[in-house]
Amino acid sequence: MVRAVAWLYHHMGHFPGSLVLPALIVVSVTGIFLASAHAIVGTRNIIGTITPPLSMALAFMIYTTIVLRRTNRER
Repeated sequence: MVRAVAWLYHHMGHFPGSLVLPALIVVSVTGIFLASAHAIVGTRNIIGTITPPLSMALAFMIYTTIVLRRTNRER
């Protein structure tokens, strides 16, 4: 996930949404796969099951883009 966020961040250019958009895209795609897998196995409360890890993943991915931005500014 970190590689995907880094790749998207570097290929989006520098606009205000580049801080959050790569994280949202990666977490959304991951969420679709997680929801599909849970639906296949018959999880009763899919939203309640995948929301906590996806929330943490989103926070970590946004942190990753912040670190990427700081790293690029220092160069």
